[in-house]
Amino acid sequence: GEILGRDPVDLIGKRVWDEFPEMKETAFYLKTMEAMERRKSIAFENYYAPKQQWFENRLVPSAEGLSTFFQDITERKKAGEQLLEKEAMLAAIARNYPKAVVSVLNKKLEIDFISGGFFHERGFNEEKFVHRPLKAVFDSYGVNVSDDVKQLYEQAFDGKDVKGDILIYDFRFVFYAMPL
Repeated sequence: GEILGRDPVDLIGKRVWDEFPEMKETAFYLKTMEAMERRKSIAFENYYAPKQQWFENRLVPSAEGLSTFFQDITERKKAGEQLLEKEAMLAAIARNYPKAVVSVLNKKLEIDFISGGFFHERGFNEEKFVHRPLKAVFDSYGVNVSDDVKQLYEQAFDGKDVKGDILIYDFRFVFYAMPL
């Protein structure tokens, strides 16, 4: 009830369509009808425009009617959209700088995203790198990742923009690390 701006006690035993008639025009209504007709539980996400919120819903039919469980996932959706926007931006940067490698690391120093002209022209494939620890990737190519590099990334996770360099075979890489 709180999510909908109503006292939950006032909603028990009432028809949702009488209390929220505007919901008859939503996917929620269609999924509710489907759950009741099929007598099967349904889980789905939907956007509720009047509240400008995203919800994760579980509908569970029973002999007494239908139990509805939902939670506001608006922040999670926004975070997902922001991540997609950042990945698109990074991919664009990687495409426009042919000698660059663009990567995103998580706090465990695992690669979440990697791309770039230098990376692709040498035949590397993202799947071999993504979700792997940075150290393991470098170790597999016989390159030692120094503690200095790790410290620079840790500084970036603390909110600082940092610059460093690393020698890999005959290539000196200048890298920039910054919080996203």
